[in-house]
Amino acid sequence: MKSILGRSLILLAFSLFACSPDAQELLRKGKSLMEDGQFAQATDYLDRAIEQQPDWSEAYNVRAVAYFEQQKYEEAIEDFSQAIRLDSSLYKPFYNRGNAHQERGAFQQALADYSAAIRRQPNIKDIYINRGVVYFSLENYQQALEDFNFALQLEEEDPVAMLNQAKTLIAMQNWEEALTSLQRLGQLQPSDGNTQYLLGMAYLQNQQTDAACAALKKAVSLRAENAASVLEQYCQ
Repeated sequence: MKSILGRSLILLAFSLFACSPDAQELLRKGKSLMEDGQFAQATDYLDRAIEQQPDWSEAYNVRAVAYFEQQKYEEAIEDFSQAIRLDSSLYKPFYNRGNAHQERGAFQQALADYSAAIRRQPNIKDIYINRGVVYFSLENYQQALEDFNFALQLEEEDPVAMLNQAKTLIAMQNWEEALTSLQRLGQLQPSDGNTQYLLGMAYLQNQQTDAACAALKKAVSLRAENAASVLEQYCQ
């Protein structure tokens, strides 16, 4: 029940200001290869772009993304750090470096980077979601909940934020509010087995057995893990 959803999302944006035409073309080619999932091949083009334009912060950020997608987190962190040294006003390298730190389990460094990204751009929902995931991993549930709640203020029906909010409330044993959150999520994505399973568990904790069994039956039909055993235990 303490697992939490958190997929690190990488932002790609390309600033071509004050860069040579060759470097711009190399970056475009690298981006195209990355969109096709060819991250190793993209790195070759990004290397050449940086050779031609060694003070281009965005090129380091993009190459770091290519490293990140290859799970080369040390190389990614080095490039994100160089992007920050070249231009510390941008939020993307801080956010992306936070994602790399999170993947490595370096949670304090991740928190510092996410917070730095928020100071530069305070209205990006994904930063709060990812920072909330880190707080959850550190069992700092109150801070995690605040981040997920704020993400939902920025986008009211974001399913990732909503699911994480519900799981955090469950971790805090606040089943009543968790049920409210899961009911909203169930309306938003009624065919998600994990949502139906958690909804069934929340109904059980709130002494609503009929509703719980209905949700668990639906979870079983959607092949949610553990749903069948809970259904058998409580609904036979």
